[in-house]
Amino acid sequence: MAIQTDIAIVGGALAGATLALALAKHTQWRITLITGSALPSANLRESAEEDIASSRVVALNETSLRFLTQLGINPLAQPHTHCTYRDMHVWDGEGTGEVNFSASDNHMERLGVIAQSEALVSELLQGVAGQSRIQMIANNPVVAFSEGNDGVKVIGLSSGERVKANLVVAADGAHSFIRDAANIPVQKKPYGQSAIVATVELERGHNAAAYQCFSSDGPLAFLPLPSVGDKHYCAIVWSQDNNKAHALSQLDDSALALALERGIEKRLGRVLGVYHRALIPLLEQHAEQYGTRGVVLVGDAAHTLHPLAGQGVNLGFADVSVLVDELGRAERRGLSVQAPCVVTRYQRRRKLHNAAAIKAMALFKMSFEQRSPYFTLLRNTGMHIFNQSTHLKKRAMALAAGTMI
Repeated sequence: MAIQTDIAIVGGALAGATLALALAKHTQWRITLITGSALPSANLRESAEEDIASSRVVALNETSLRFLTQLGINPLAQPHTHCTYRDMHVWDGEGTGEVNFSASDNHMERLGVIAQSEALVSELLQGVAGQSRIQMIANNPVVAFSEGNDGVKVIGLSSGERVKANLVVAADGAHSFIRDAANIPVQKKPYGQSAIVATVELERGHNAAAYQCFSSDGPLAFLPLPSVGDKHYCAIVWSQDNNKAHALSQLDDSALALALERGIEKRLGRVLGVYHRALIPLLEQHAEQYGTRGVVLVGDAAHTLHPLAGQGVNLGFADVSVLVDELGRAERRGLSVQAPCVVTRYQRRRKLHNAAAIKAMALFKMSFEQRSPYFTLLRNTGMHIFNQSTHLKKRAMALAAGTMI
């Protein structure tokens, strides 16, 4: 016997869990959340130091923080699962251009928050578990997807169970099974780069600042993490051309630490340790449509972009917010979740904005790949002018915070 539901959400990470919780709070639809992974532990590891060193992180802007807070989720509740940053330093590693942002310049409390992904997902799923109208199916991957004669979508699970839903939301990431099974076309463009991600221990504290150095091979970002006693940490994202990224990933910890020191120009002193590194291929992709009858895409299933500005998760939360708004609107009008206006309006409100963000990241990346000395001079002159313009920096900070759409 199949499980019957109004909305089935496939993917229990940030976008999927947030969508389930938001729908439960703002609509009366029956919701089933399906994840192929086991539920994360609600407990931190044995020590804060171990927890920080093994973490993967996301950068949350003010709009995302406000959205989560409205859902009863507080990413700032646990001191060892986040770090607020108030300043950001961005510079050209092959020139003299530098731009410095400070929250105080725009009368802001902070520029953003670096949060541990696992801790945030855990808190979201605890919130989901407290909602009686959400049925959660965990550790049960989706293996089949079809449409019945009545238009109802049928999801087959590895356990042999089936879920029948009037609407299926693909929140299952960049390699979305649901998106591909629904034959929704995607434009894909490899960046020719891979990102090394890791946690590093530093000689000096970061002073609640993020640091990003650009070179023709790709950007290196040091994102602040909480200190533990006299030990200081940052998460790093080092995007490099594929061959160089692979070579760097093969270095031992000492050699990689030295390369990171040089890459960030020793602005934070020596790199004392490198933990839990991974190499991630980078791919630009954008779905040609954000849904079809009975299927809708959110987050990475709909779009992925270069991580140089850390906006991927914030675009996903914006997708979720708009989709909840449109599904709530349909419910108030007495329409089905399959009503064409749901996908049409959701796509109209999100696709152009996401496309602009993807294009902006591609252009930004391309501008630093130019090796001509004349282009370097032009780029650095532009950075100097930008850094002197309070108005332009305020607009850039507002845009990054999600308050200018």
